[in-house]
Amino acid sequence: MSLDTARLASVMGLEIDQAKLQIYGVKNGINVHMRYFKNDMTFAIRAFAGSGDKALRKSLAAFGAAHLGFSFLRIWPNRISAMFTAADTDNEDMVAAELNEFFAFVSSLGATPCCSTCAENKPAALYDFKSDSLNLCDDCAALVNNDITRINSLRAAHSVKVTGCLPALIASAGAVFLSAYYTSGSAPTLISGVLDGLLGVILAVILTKLLGKKINLAVALISLVLCFAAFFAGTVGWHANYFAKFNKDNAEKQQYIVDYYEELQNGGNPYGDAIAGTDSDLISKYKYLHHCDEDELEHHYMAAKRIIDHQTTSSCVRDFQDLMFSDYGDKMRTGFFKLLFGSAVGLLLGFVIFWKMLLKIDRSGFTLVRLPMATLNPYDIFMGNNTRQ
Repeated sequence: MSLDTARLASVMGLEIDQAKLQIYGVKNGINVHMRYFKNDMTFAIRAFAGSGDKALRKSLAAFGAAHLGFSFLRIWPNRISAMFTAADTDNEDMVAAELNEFFAFVSSLGATPCCSTCAENKPAALYDFKSDSLNLCDDCAALVNNDITRINSLRAAHSVKVTGCLPALIASAGAVFLSAYYTSGSAPTLISGVLDGLLGVILAVILTKLLGKKINLAVALISLVLCFAAFFAGTVGWHANYFAKFNKDNAEKQQYIVDYYEELQNGGNPYGDAIAGTDSDLISKYKYLHHCDEDELEHHYMAAKRIIDHQTTSSCVRDFQDLMFSDYGDKMRTGFFKLLFGSAVGLLLGFVIFWKMLLKIDRSGFTLVRLPMATLNPYDIFMGNNTRQ
């Protein structure tokens, strides 16, 4: 089972963040922070009070020995840390009772509430720093913010060099091209396009990280453009090869149409000549053309010319649009555009799943966020001027 951390925080009078994994606030005059690991039902606890008195450490160890849920208890000059694991049968009220007992015990030790950096007993507030907690006085908060500003400036100054990532981006785009060139047209479906798009992104991410390069938005966008261009080129190449092979196989069969039309345009009478020459083969071929109207005949001629004039891959690539939108490209157009759309979808999915994750890791600067409702003055509480529990 898993605990309802929102209810647990409410029972203990503490605050909880949106992810419901961090519980924080003030207990017994001490700023505290707990991080919850729901898979293990375990809490990492920090109470921002400390002492160098060895006798207090022995007392803390005795408390841990008497409470089986606490597997780790340590005291430092600037905090007391503990690990608490709830039993499978524990509910929120039972866990709250054990945690409250721990905080009451810490308070009874007489440990001094303090800043987690300078360890001095003076007003401090809880801050979130990269999903971790700090309890800082105003002076230390200013120092930490200055350091963060300096570090973020250094990170910005050492911006990612796109040229350093290009080998990885070009290699991943090359893999997409080869995949599309040799396989895309044989399975012209949306899914196959998506898979090729994802292949490009995954390879780009892996190769970039293997090169030890950081990521920025420009790198991710260049990768998407290169992979899509490579997929488009490879898909066009596959279809151009298909057209070239088809045309080679059928060019000789279509030559008679070109001969008939061109002779007719030059004032000849090819059908009459075939009859006069008693050429039964030509007669049977020309008979249909002889009864076509002018538009139909021109249509047959243009189709035959496309087949005869485009028997190489380069020629088919050059006039790809004309071939794709011709009669014998009809059946392939739907699959062709499905592949292109699928690859775009795959690239966008890859961007959201992989690139965005890396961008978040590589581009996010450091921030120090003051947590609300955790700005109590520990010194005042310690001196008995505030009674919040």
